[in-house]
Amino acid sequence: MVHDLPKLYPKRYHEDLCLLSPSASGDAYRLLGGVVCFPAHWSVLEKLNKDLPDIHDPVPRWRTDAATVAHKFFTHLTTDKPKIRWNWTLSATAELHLSKFHSRPLQEEADELDPAGVDKLQLRLERQHFIRLPRSQAIIFNIRTYMQVVSEAVRGRPRLESALAGALRDLPCEHLVYKSNLQLRMPQLLELLDSEANGVTVH
Repeated sequence: MVHDLPKLYPKRYHEDLCLLSPSASGDAYRLLGGVVCFPAHWSVLEKLNKDLPDIHDPVPRWRTDAATVAHKFFTHLTTDKPKIRWNWTLSATAELHLSKFHSRPLQEEADELDPAGVDKLQLRLERQHFIRLPRSQAIIFNIRTYMQVVSEAVRGRPRLESALAGALRDLPCEHLVYKSNLQLRMPQLLELLDSEANGVTVH
């Protein structure tokens, strides 16, 4: 089944797709395969056959803060009730494919930016759709990625601005570093978000 994924994958399907399988004991989920065109600093080749905790090793505090929550999420997923969740990050580049296997120099655009600037900083949203298969109990994990310049994404959306500003203020320093060295951009970024909330345009 895993080897047939590329054949089954529709040519105009806009979502990335991964296949996760529970272990015999049910205490972990493993990546069996996938077709991922727009990864955010990872690749199927690097993560293949790894359990979720090992897959997320580069993410700060994932094992201590998120592993248990993620396992419960998968455990409670039923065949008749697919689930959707959203993931977010901020990216210094508008490039959708971020992995070391990309032939184009990915940092070329990012290096041209002011490391403390936010004018071209991108809000990267992932709509993640989880479907449990009835016979194998494996999980299909679909990812649809959306990107927009932060200032454009929050303009006229005070709830989004407030949620993003609050999330950024709550992030530990190691998470800011992980998310494109946001600690360097925090002063300007929070000024932008707070100004948008108050209806003031920052130039």
